[in-house]
Amino acid sequence: MLEDTNAVFMLWGDAEVMRFVGSGKPHKNFDESRRWLEWTIAYHDKHEFCRWAVVEKASEKVIGSCGYLYQNCNREIGLGYYFARPFWGQGYATEIAEACLKYGFEKLNIKEIVATVDVQHLASQRVLEKIGFKFEEIRQNDDGTVDKFYVSMKSEESK
Repeated sequence: MLEDTNAVFMLWGDAEVMRFVGSGKPHKNFDESRRWLEWTIAYHDKHEFCRWAVVEKASEKVIGSCGYLYQNCNREIGLGYYFARPFWGQGYATEIAEACLKYGFEKLNIKEIVATVDVQHLASQRVLEKIGFKFEEIRQNDDGTVDKFYVSMKSEESK
């Protein structure tokens, strides 16, 4: 688990990576990343999904994360992703988000998948639009502080 904690801290400890993720605050230390990893494992055991590690085939290193979490008081399943800065702008987000979306519909039998993106995070908005998400509305975070760009997509069978 130490190797995984290092990978989590590499991502979640970087303020620029975390700028548009969750609270926007990076992890301060390895212990915080270890606790987050433990929470993620328990979350996956309970829900059969979480934000999984994205591993680059060539280097076998964790370069990001992509997957699902419940959001809006567990009423919606949200797709999310983030990557280490050296891997930004190389198409990884589009590739893995599209594969994760397909997995969610085909293997997890999710009927509707949503994504929220900070209104300032234009690159992430473009990724979602490339893989078929449509803009629906502006929403505020649960704490009411930050406006979000909101998109949703339904599986073919639930349309």
